[in-house]
Amino acid sequence: MGAVGHVFRAGHRIRLEIAASNAPRFDVHPAVLAHHTVHHGGDHPSHLLLPCLPGG
Repeated sequence: MGAVGHVFRAGHRIRLEIAASNAPRFDVHPAVLAHHTVHHGGDHPSHLLLPCLPGG
């Protein structure tokens, strides 16, 4: 992901989508399957780090 800036106000929600393609930038290759594993909880907590800038 390139440089991105966004303001999230109190009460806003975000959604994280995980994909194996970069369409339409690159063509989809129908013969290759991708498998993703998202670990959560217990010994494998997943997280998304969103840095906060001062003065927001």
